[in-house]
Amino acid sequence: MGRKGMKIAIQVGLKRRKFSDKEAAEKFFENLKKEVFTLVKELQLSYPNEKLDYSPESLKAIEKIYFDYCDNNKFDETHLTQDEFEILLAIYEGQVYVKNGKAKWIIEEDAFVRDHRYFLAIKSMNNFLTIDCTKRANHNRKSGNKRRQMLYREYKKNEAFCN
Repeated sequence: MGRKGMKIAIQVGLKRRKFSDKEAAEKFFENLKKEVFTLVKELQLSYPNEKLDYSPESLKAIEKIYFDYCDNNKFDETHLTQDEFEILLAIYEGQVYVKNGKAKWIIEEDAFVRDHRYFLAIKSMNNFLTIDCTKRANHNRKSGNKRRQMLYREYKKNEAFCN
């Protein structure tokens, strides 16, 4: 990794949440996943025509709902902010891999800033692929997402590396 890449990695690491130890991080992320799964149930009730069943195809549905929130200014501080929804996207995506037998949940300490900064990720069953599931920051501004199905396309691309 070059000097520029190292600087970026350290900047990312410094933005991660700091914990007293790995056990505290595990407890925090377990609770966060539970909150996200509850929010997904609420979204399902609000969007009965979308199927949020953690299947690969449901990645299209969760992204469609996210863009509905973006396009129609539905984010608000009392129910669901854009930051919270982007965390939801990342965890939902991770759960799709887990539910479909492609990966397992892990808690990792940041490799570049080793001062108890941990993040939530999934690791493929063959340990070949690791995907950070902390947040899908600014997902609505990602280039190359004109069809608004980036999560599904990435899943299909990564699926081969998970077996």
